[in-house]
Amino acid sequence: MIKNEVLQLNIESYGAFGEGVAHVDGYAVFIPYALVGERVEALILSVKKGYAYAKVLNVIERSKDRRSAPCEYFTRCGGCDLQHLNYSAQLKLKKDSVQKTLHNVGGIDFEVDEVYPSIKEFDTRNKLTLPFSMDKSGVVLGFYSERSHRVVGIPECALSAWSKKLIKCVTDWANKYSLSVYDERNKKGILRALTARVAGDKTMVTLVVVRESVPHLDKLSEDLSKLYENGIFYLNINEEDTNVVLGNRCVKIFGEDKLVSRALGVRYELSPLSFAQVNDYVRDALYSKVVSEIKEDDIVIDAYSGAGLMSVLCAKVAKKVYGVEIIPDAVYDADDTARKNGVQDKVVNQVGDCARVLPELCKKLRLEYARERFTIILDPPRKGCDERVLEAVLECKPDKIIYVSCNPATLARDLKTLTTKYSINYVKPFDMFPQTKHVETIVCLTRNK
Repeated sequence: MIKNEVLQLNIESYGAFGEGVAHVDGYAVFIPYALVGERVEALILSVKKGYAYAKVLNVIERSKDRRSAPCEYFTRCGGCDLQHLNYSAQLKLKKDSVQKTLHNVGGIDFEVDEVYPSIKEFDTRNKLTLPFSMDKSGVVLGFYSERSHRVVGIPECALSAWSKKLIKCVTDWANKYSLSVYDERNKKGILRALTARVAGDKTMVTLVVVRESVPHLDKLSEDLSKLYENGIFYLNINEEDTNVVLGNRCVKIFGEDKLVSRALGVRYELSPLSFAQVNDYVRDALYSKVVSEIKEDDIVIDAYSGAGLMSVLCAKVAKKVYGVEIIPDAVYDADDTARKNGVQDKVVNQVGDCARVLPELCKKLRLEYARERFTIILDPPRKGCDERVLEAVLECKPDKIIYVSCNPATLARDLKTLTTKYSINYVKPFDMFPQTKHVETIVCLTRNK
């Protein structure tokens, strides 16, 4: 097999990123947008030891699950991976992906439940983050093309229909006043990214820039205040040479301090730096599943607790909840949420890195509540749990562990450690991110006797 060779290939399975996989001459060939059961004509793009990458030139034999993608930017903008696959088949792909990853990465053979579906296939996201870039038309907002750092400008996103008027407002302003876009190579330019979140009739917009002084910011503020009657507008200052979108400092331009949202009867508030799940319907189902595992006499540790929504929901059932979160603004929001929902006496939030805080917290609580039932909730970022976190959890010997994961690979890796002393009760995926390769998963474990 050589680069630029054109081959006819039979797609046998899916890879970890939803791409089709064929096998030929001892090579596994990964082909984005090819579906299982199809025969395709493919161009070999690169060849490595034992595997290769290719792109589809022509679908010779078409899968019954293939459909026309409704978004014209699909395959170009990198925001979606699976629009060409009908929804029921997307759910099956995600279930099989979790199952296969648990086996391949963690050596775990456990029957995965059916995926909990999203109520809608499109217009599901309450939050959107778009980097700025330049193209021949001027300043644009968009997504990074797959496996690149090249931004493809889009006028709207099918996963966030509410974003169309916002994208137009901000790019019109940037082009009218010829504002510069930050260039990672020469470290020059002002505009880095735009992030926005909706909750009910309110929208919080955050403009990410390299410095607080932004030319003609008053004009954008005026335009946004007309666009959103109940809007909130922040600047986020990110001066760092980093891939991380948001900096640590926010400056409010207008509106309320926080965005108010509700979930399962809990009122909570979000700042620009707070984490919250992006699909309201699936979020409620996922959190309901977690809370159903909590008992009245439980002492709960909510690791990676974010803005504290899960902690407050658990506190409505549990005896006491301890949240740990590294972002100070999120912890402030979590304390406020507990207070405004009347459970401030049952929730204790702590700022810090879970890897550093959890070992001591577990020791302390085990002494304080020696006879109580313990449940630990792990809801880490995509990189999964630090080894010190897993060690602290095993040392604490909770009766139950509830692991909420957005990355099957790191989930499988961490479960390999946890299952040395715990048994899996169930693995339940949730389709938090329709049209993409991503899947949220809950795993419930109980301690071996």
